[in-house]
Amino acid sequence: MSADDLDTKPTIETVLERINALAETFQKEISIVHTRLEEFDVRFDRLEGVILKTRMEFVEMRADLTEWRKQLRDVLPPVA
Repeated sequence: MSADDLDTKPTIETVLERINALAETFQKEISIVHTRLEEFDVRFDRLEGVILKTRMEFVEMRADLTEWRKQLRDVLPPVA
């Protein structure tokens, strides 16, 4: 066996091929993450809509309670 046969160091071409393969894998993973982030964006938009609607309903309910309390004070005698 010669020294050339025992040389196991990768050539520059092999290293570049591995780097390119890694870059492709990384790009695929980034694409998957990007898609999932867009899905979360849509979900957060929907959630924001539900929260705003709930808040508006709560504000309306609070206004109704304030009005009812005023009406009760006008009808009921004061409590000592």
